[in-house]
Amino acid sequence: MTVVRISSAVIATAALLLLALTSAAQADHPPPNQGVQDTPLVVVGREPVAATWIGGDSAAGLRFRTAAGDELLVTSDLVRWGYPAASRASAEVHLADGSRLALAESWLGDPPLTLQDDAVRASCDALGELRFDRQQLAAVFWKLPRDASGRSRVEHALSRAAEAAAPRDCVLLLSGDIVTGQVLAIGEPPGDSSPPDQPTVTMRTDFGMLALPIARLAGVLFGAAALAESSANEATARLQVMLRDGSRLDAAEFKTQREDLLVRTLGGVNAQVTTPQDVVGLQGFGSGVAYLSDMPPDSFDQHPEFSAPWPLARDAAVAGGPLLVRGHGYAKGLGMHAPARAEYSVPPGAKRFAATVAIDDSAAGGGSAIFRVLVRRRDSNEWIESAATETLRGNDPPQRLAADVEDVDRVALFVTTADRGDELDRAVWLDARLER
Repeated sequence: MTVVRISSAVIATAALLLLALTSAAQADHPPPNQGVQDTPLVVVGREPVAATWIGGDSAAGLRFRTAAGDELLVTSDLVRWGYPAASRASAEVHLADGSRLALAESWLGDPPLTLQDDAVRASCDALGELRFDRQQLAAVFWKLPRDASGRSRVEHALSRAAEAAAPRDCVLLLSGDIVTGQVLAIGEPPGDSSPPDQPTVTMRTDFGMLALPIARLAGVLFGAAALAESSANEATARLQVMLRDGSRLDAAEFKTQREDLLVRTLGGVNAQVTTPQDVVGLQGFGSGVAYLSDMPPDSFDQHPEFSAPWPLARDAAVAGGPLLVRGHGYAKGLGMHAPARAEYSVPPGAKRFAATVAIDDSAAGGGSAIFRVLVRRRDSNEWIESAATETLRGNDPPQRLAADVEDVDRVALFVTTADRGDELDRAVWLDARLER
């Protein structure tokens, strides 16, 4: 078999993997979504309000119920409603379009995902059974830790290994070994009429055919499809639908029909949510919103007092793992470690910068920082402070910042230290965006 043992970086990532694994709405006036009532609705150009999602579709818009009554919202004006749920499923599928599916637990030994003759069948708790083509499949993970940071380390380990193996398929064993080749089947070997003693991944390698027991695998990443940036797909999605089991569907089209939500993902996978209460969040990707985490900064500077520099984290906390503030997750945003400054070009037509700022939960109540928004007007080289907070500390409620960016060509996000130097100053800019 083709076993690749490459670079100390990949070996280190495999070690991280082992550490992670051991830490182990109806269409017409339906009743409110009882499971997620009165969660924040964030809309372009407005202050957030408590709302309940009650239906809608990609053509007509989204319907919400607020204290002021029912409202039909143009999809392009949605920033966010609700919060993403943390996935706790031990197995998960990533689609090539950026969607993520939490797989159902297998109690009878049947694998929750099979691949036979380029046809994929996936069993999901919230979505039932889905069928799609191999080309729509990016990665499969097994034996995932329950904690978000551990899951991120496993994903990172497989991605690092796949970069060295591209464009071949890459299988990562729980031992940290890497096998490359072409995955032919998942579940039972192709052409075998009798069920195997245990589900396997069948591969063609340079040294012949292999049948790898799934019980020994951390995951598989499928060639070039797996190397695509999901953020590019999200930027063209109209809506990301977030489910209670941690699944996220990047939707090109969606509609509520009686009590069901029908979704067609960017990659053409059709899914049906039969329990409206399973929808816990919606993230907008319409023409009215441009997230800074989907844009490369013009510059980024970070000058720690004692440690090595911290990078800018996009849609993640600066210490790794998802964005998390006071127990709530966020799908979009930036993570910085103070003191730091990121500058972005402001595209024509943008009217407002907005974000919610806080210290990330990874600081465990520690950390402190001051957040500032600076703007530079098109006819000037002078930077002007447009918005700022007082000192924010760990566990403080998040604060909203907004700045007018009409006639502005650049905006800078600046975080400075406050108490105790730069200790645990893990700043987050949640839903940081330019609004049109």
